[in-house]
Amino acid sequence: MQFTLPTTKEQMYETLGEIFYYYRIKREGWEGVELLPLTLNRIEFTPLSENDIKQRIDKYIAPEISMQKRQEMQAVEKEISSLQTQKINLSVANEEQKLLISKEYELQSSVLMQDALSRGTAQSTIITKALEELQSDKAEKIEELSQSYATKISEIDGRITALNQKLTDIENFYSAYRDQLFNSKLQQGIDEQEKFGIDVLKYNNGIEEREVKHANSVLSRSAELELKFRELNQEFYTKDQLVEMGYYEDVIACVCAYYDTLDALTAYQQFSADKKVPIYLDDYYINILYIYRSRAGQ
Repeated sequence: MQFTLPTTKEQMYETLGEIFYYYRIKREGWEGVELLPLTLNRIEFTPLSENDIKQRIDKYIAPEISMQKRQEMQAVEKEISSLQTQKINLSVANEEQKLLISKEYELQSSVLMQDALSRGTAQSTIITKALEELQSDKAEKIEELSQSYATKISEIDGRITALNQKLTDIENFYSAYRDQLFNSKLQQGIDEQEKFGIDVLKYNNGIEEREVKHANSVLSRSAELELKFRELNQEFYTKDQLVEMGYYEDVIACVCAYYDTLDALTAYQQFSADKKVPIYLDDYYINILYIYRSRAGQ
């Protein structure tokens, strides 16, 4: 402790009182111990609206369904295109066959007429009837060819009709499949989001509970530390503690500072008669008394 050395008895007593208060009365006030709070990260969760969920599902399933449907429809359309090509080829072949039949019978008619002219029978009923029979045969063959062509075309048209129906069936199937899958995914998405929301709420509540427990623990621990401090602070210091703290050193310095201003005999007489000084010096009083008595030659 820092203090001014006294030169009068009054100053000595005043300083001794300050020293006594500083070392033996005054206590450090409780300032508390900073115990850090527990801060945990929470999960931020903003649920999607049903429309948002629908848009996400549609974005997810639409491309896959569209691709599957497109693949199946392209296969059917390829068959239809092939049949349409067959129809065109049959039509061309039919016309070519008709032309060949016509040319064949024209050639036969020409040969017949030339032979008749060379015989001079071109105007005979036999030649006329023969030419009519050739025309009849030609018409019959062309009719047979046309019927065969019509049958084949009808068969192809039937297959095309069936394939067009298949396209419609594919369209209807994937439309129903999409609706079914969409509704299934929608309900699944709603259920999963609801479950996740419950899990997030439980987790965040658990976090809050842990923080509250920690905060209560901090308050409890702080209270325990303060109580312990105050309990310790109520105890009187031992002589050894006072020695270590420098109490007696300061008391002796203060007392001697004043009595050393007196002559040896006066110092001894007043010191031995002083009733207050022993209170501050405790066991050291005898030692100081011995010093002043020795100086006074008593």
